[in-house]
Amino acid sequence: MKNLKKEINKFFQLLNTIVKTKPYLVVIVLHEYLRNLYPEDSFLKFTENNHTKRIKKILKHLTEFIKLSNKIKTYKIKFNKELVHKNLNQINDQIFCKIFKAHENKIHEKKYLTNLKNLGLDKKYFKNKYILDAGTGYGRHAKIFSNLSARKIIAIDGKLTIKKNLQESKIKNITYKEGNVLNLKFKNSVFDFVNCYGVLHHTSSIDKGIQELLRVLKKGGFLFLYIYGKGGVFWDSRKKMNKLFKKIPQEYTKKIFEMINVPKERFIFEDTWYAPTETHTYKKKLEKMLIRHKIDFFKKLINKTFDKNKNIWGDGDLIYLIKK
Repeated sequence: MKNLKKEINKFFQLLNTIVKTKPYLVVIVLHEYLRNLYPEDSFLKFTENNHTKRIKKILKHLTEFIKLSNKIKTYKIKFNKELVHKNLNQINDQIFCKIFKAHENKIHEKKYLTNLKNLGLDKKYFKNKYILDAGTGYGRHAKIFSNLSARKIIAIDGKLTIKKNLQESKIKNITYKEGNVLNLKFKNSVFDFVNCYGVLHHTSSIDKGIQELLRVLKKGGFLFLYIYGKGGVFWDSRKKMNKLFKKIPQEYTKKIFEMINVPKERFIFEDTWYAPTETHTYKKKLEKMLIRHKIDFFKKLINKTFDKNKNIWGDGDLIYLIKK
């Protein structure tokens, strides 16, 4: 594990030497590196199933590729600092709120409901329930609850996202509202179910977010929570990539993606690279927060691949069903 981390540090040091002269190469190389950090890739299949071996191999190949490319002379690219800063300020409503294609929605819906079922909550539960979708994005989860005959879904997010949702959605039992998950404008104990999926790690306080979500949840109701874990090569690399891409404007990266035909629905790359705030949390720390808030019980979703490869994924994805 120490040798792998050492190789990763050298890899990012090398990338830092070319980010000003060959930013296009940084985008291409890290696209390949990041996709290999996941257990699988639905677009480009892996041929090696040993995750540690696969990542070591791709690091070697990419390092050789960078060193070879350095022999080719190129022009220095000087980005406008205001453009980079502008991109980062606009990121929340541009990145975390992508419209998913219909087939991608179906894939996610199936996985989402399977995760809930494995945690003990069947899809029949949602009928006639009053639900908060906290950090709705383009409403993919709100639409799942609507299809499951929920009585009412309140979907909150940032101003620009909600504006687009109001323009595009005509679903009667979904109400879109501008809101902040750290300061919810609802009374205590009003919702039967609260969904907060991949949101709190992009805020300034996970603990404050949990406190607010539990406050508006009824006694006996459920909170479905997903936040990023911590530890391992994966999460360490995310931090390094995020730092590196502060030197490359998002619009430039988009153009490179278009040139190499990266599918538009692969928003995960921009999500990882340009997140203005991204907090990683150990499982033990999160569970201490939950215990401190005196909930009835919680159950974590088990991922055997992550658990068997902690050197790669650390605590993995922290996905919990929590009962108040």
